[in-house]
Parts: sequence; C-alpha cells; structure tokens
Amino acid sequence: EQMLADARSVNEGLPPAKRIRVILGDPPVDWSEVTSPAHEDMNDWRDAHFAHVIEREVMRRGERALILIGGAHISRNVIFPNSLIHLLDLRFPGQTWVAGVLDPERIEPEISSQLRAITAPAGTSVRNTWLGKLAVRRIGFTLSTGEVENDVDALLLLTLSPLHAQPPAPLDPAYERELMRRRALAGTTLPFRGAKI
Repeated sequence: EQMLADARSVNEGLPPAKRIRVILGDPPVDWSEVTSPAHEDMNDWRDAHFAHVIEREVMRRGERALILIGGAHISRNVIFPNSLIHLLDLRFPGQTWVAGVLDPERIEPEISSQLRAITAPAGTSVRNTWLGKLAVRRIGFTLSTGEVENDVDALLLLTLSPLHAQPPAPLDPAYERELMRRRALAGTTLPFRGAKI
C-alpha cells in the first residue's frame, strides 16, 4: 500500500509521459467462489497470467518493467515448472534480467561473514564471480537448484541486519478472517504445487 502511495506522490510532479505506471499481474479471482482446496487453483495459472499481462502491457509497447514478485516466480532454476521467468525467457529470449534479494537470516554463516565487507545496500552481477559459483541453497534460495549464476543475474543485499517487518496495523476482523481462510486453502494445496501429476 505504501509503495503505491509513493508512486502516486512521485507521479504528481511528473509530466504524463514520465509517470510511473503500475500494472497488477495477479489473475482476477472471485474469492467468494473459492470454498475448497479444489477451487484454489490460482497458482496453476498465476504465472501464465503474469506473463500475459507483461507481454500485453509492456513488451508489445516496447517498454521496460520492474517486476516485483517472489523469488519462486523469477528464479530460473526454481523447482516449479512454467514459472514466470521460464515463460518470459521462452517468449522473449535474452530480454530479461533477474535480481534476487538476499535475506541475511537465510545465508550460511560462512557466506554471511564474507558479505560483511560490503556496505549495504548494494547489488552486483553474479556471472563468473565467487557468489555466482555458490550453490543456491547456501544463500537461502531453498526453492531452486544449482549454482547462483544459473538462477539469477544479480544479487541485491539491502541490509546486513535481520529482516523484520514493521508490526502491521490492526486489521478489520472480517478482513483478517478472510485472509486466514485463504491461507488455509493455499496451505492445503502447497504439497501439490510444482508437481507433475
């Protein structure tokens, strides 16, 4: 919510041609119709919808986009088939560049100590570097396999401190119940996602 407010604030002082355009990629879902795990199949087509939106709203217009999405959607060696990056790389070879974010709490201590010399925030390309040659699991990318440089093009180290979200503002009780209902549905189907059934 704050990011959208920031984009609006920046846009106020810019001419229309220079404004930031925010595009939502998640598929439209009528959650009032989703009542069982069998209905909660959004993740089976979520990445395909994202790819469609990017193709229609960005690539066909000859524009560029910064996509903010979880690592499992953009990691090239992610264990899930047909993730967003797989679809984009297939449709637009050589036109994507993936930056993964490091979570200091998930990095192996030996690797973390080597990163202490870096002043955060920082970013670096990983191709042909010691970071790029590491196994993805060593930097906390648990949903991918192989070496870092084959999974992402760059890594961002935003902080050396453990990541802690600000305490959320109190939610409307009805809204909170609905979020819990959706999480329960998603959790039930999690073991099957990415499987080739």
